[in-house]
Amino acid sequence: MKKLLIILLFPLTIIAQYKNTTVVLTNHQEKLDSINNYLYELVINYRSENNKSHLKLNKSEESSCLNHCNYMIAESGIKNIPYELSHKETNKSNPYYTGYEFRDRDKTNKFSGGENIASYCFKETSKLTNYEIALTFFNLWKKSKVHNMNMLWDSHNTISSAVSIGSSKLIIQDKYEIKNYLIYATQTFYK
Repeated sequence: MKKLLIILLFPLTIIAQYKNTTVVLTNHQEKLDSINNYLYELVINYRSENNKSHLKLNKSEESSCLNHCNYMIAESGIKNIPYELSHKETNKSNPYYTGYEFRDRDKTNKFSGGENIASYCFKETSKLTNYEIALTFFNLWKKSKVHNMNMLWDSHNTISSAVSIGSSKLIIQDKYEIKNYLIYATQTFYK
């Protein structure tokens, strides 16, 4: 079984510095589309196994999900940290800033949706398949009470998602340089 490095909500404790984290826009679109499709299928099958209604894919929201992934990647580069997870965009100097803020309440303050975000770091030499990467995100969300609820909430009837990839160089004690890739995923669910 392959060991995975998963970054959730805390920084690495080794003496390390991330440099030049950037959004990678070329040569990976087929991979990202494949990961995104697997994520969608995993959630649909999970809902079916739990006797929940089928979710319709809302393609019109995918561009917002993708832009939010790119925003988080750019933020990790701006802040010089290995990852950045946020449900809200606040940095207006970020090139992907749109003012996005996920809202899970409608105008009457009733619960109307959910958002799952995550990042996953892997080395340039990683041999993980697209399915294994999608399954990693899915399992992270499944193990979290709130994220799992988003995937199984009875009232949700649409899903949108996107994944994006960034790269960074990890400099360890000014000696070793390792190129890493960061994949960010965003899924939204609505009534």
